[in-house]
This record gives sequence, C-alpha cells and structure tokens, in this order.
Amino acid sequence: MALVAVKDLLQYTHDMTDNEDRYSKRKRFTYVNRIQNKVLDVYGNVGNYLDMKVDKSTKPDILLTIRMDLNILQGLVEISLHKGFIDARQCGIWTEKIVVLREVLNL
Repeated sequence: MALVAVKDLLQYTHDMTDNEDRYSKRKRFTYVNRIQNKVLDVYGNVGNYLDMKVDKSTKPDILLTIRMDLNILQGLVEISLHKGFIDARQCGIWTEKIVVLREVLNL
C-alpha cells in the first residue's frame, strides 16, 4: 500500500509541476526543482524503508527523513497555493496524497 501511495504522490506531483501554465520558466527553477527533488527523495526513502535488506535499526531514521521531506513538500505546496501557482482544489488533492502516505507509513 505504501508503494502505491508514494507512486500516486510522485505521479500527481509531476503532473502538476510539468505544466508551464502553473509554473513559468522562472518559477520552475525556484519551486519546481525543489518540489520534484523532494518527492523523488520521498520515493527513494520509502523504497529503502520497504526493502527487507535494510537493517531494522536504520528504519526509524528513514521514517524520520521521510517525515521531514513530506513536511517540506507540504510547505512548498502551500507556498504554491499562496503564490497562485495552483488553486485550492489542486492544493487539497496534493495535500490529501501527502496525508494518505503519512497514514500508510504511520508518520
């Protein structure tokens, strides 16, 4: 379930940020690169967390990293709403995808 949730978040993020009508070229450098990098970090860390080969003692550290990255991603989404790059409906959908992933991972 966590893999499905993180893939859904990744896909939605890229759908939202790949649209130049939302994020102009200038804003892409400032916001989009950070948003996309953050969601890719989350994707990689969820994969590491779910990997059975990872030492159980490092799993809490990975969860902490995922939690911090999701908090940053949520902040960037909220800034995007405040700056008018996305509307309230899009922000709500994006936020819900972040919340679902948090719930699946018990963060």
